[in-house]
Amino acid sequence: MKLEDQVCSLELSKKLRELDVKQESLCWWINLHGKVIVTEGLSEELCNPYTMEGVIASAFTVAELGEMLPGGYLKEARYEDGYYIAFLNTDMSGYGVHPKMHDKTEANVRAKMLIWLIENGKVKT
Repeated sequence: MKLEDQVCSLELSKKLRELDVKQESLCWWINLHGKVIVTEGLSEELCNPYTMEGVIASAFTVAELGEMLPGGYLKEARYEDGYYIAFLNTDMSGYGVHPKMHDKTEANVRAKMLIWLIENGKVKT
């Protein structure tokens, strides 16, 4: 499996950074001589790990995103066409399922849900 399939996409990574999600990850999206790549760790050969010059955003893994998501309120499933995740609303406004996300990779579907939860005040960064 390619590293790109194990982390959230560049677009979702940028959105999480815009939402002030702490940029700590095992993997990173970087600009290497004009080409955007995902890499494990940061080294002086790839970018400047001290100034973060060349670093675009953390490329969060499935496990890292799972740690950021609230426990007990999510339902996840895998089907032939990809991954699904739903947030179960159990607050005083009543029970129900609020957004259902779908994507071809598990990392992307978890990132999409985290973005929705942050934007809707369900979790804080």
